[in-house]
Amino acid sequence: MDMVSIAKGYVDLQRRAANNFLDAVTLFQDFADNRSQYWIDKMNVNEQMKTVVAEWQANFKKGREDSKKMVNDGFNNMETYLEELSHQRKESPSQE
Repeated sequence: MDMVSIAKGYVDLQRRAANNFLDAVTLFQDFADNRSQYWIDKMNVNEQMKTVVAEWQANFKKGREDSKKMVNDGFNNMETYLEELSHQRKESPSQE
């Protein structure tokens, strides 16, 4: 097994770990959103506060999605680099 294959496996492992972590964050944030909405409804909070909480929740969701995109873009760039490296090694096996 060559080093590029090992690196690809490592990148795949890290991608899955990062996605699992981000999925867990999503789960917790969605639960917190549901609970906060429940308590807002029960406590008869004024409309201005409801608007603030809704904007806050939207900002967290946007940040979460932006983070996921950034992480996945980084892994995609690494996979592209490793593919290019693999093709270069196949074309010139004397450099191994």
